[in-house]
Amino acid sequence: MASSAVQPTPTPPPPAPLPVLQAAGRTIFGGLLWGGVLLIVLALWLGYKTAEGRMPVLPWVVGVLGAAALALMLWHALRDSAARRDSPCLAAGRCCW
Repeated sequence: MASSAVQPTPTPPPPAPLPVLQAAGRTIFGGLLWGGVLLIVLALWLGYKTAEGRMPVLPWVVGVLGAAALALMLWHALRDSAARRDSPCLAAGRCCW
């Protein structure tokens, strides 16, 4: 007769400290800004380089990727600022999301 052994529920890891999460958010913001600007500059350069009558598909694709990176950067900044403004945990110095 097989008995079903009760597995103990694992305890969740403790939440990361707020300064660590804020530093990670600033790093993501800076990386998306840097990458978006570089992709748009690359798209402009590719557009000027391939302007000899060919269809400029690659510059448009790279430009759209750069615009998407900038849009994600704005979304991250606005979402983060709204969450920071509405958070009841900041007075306690910890993050609860």
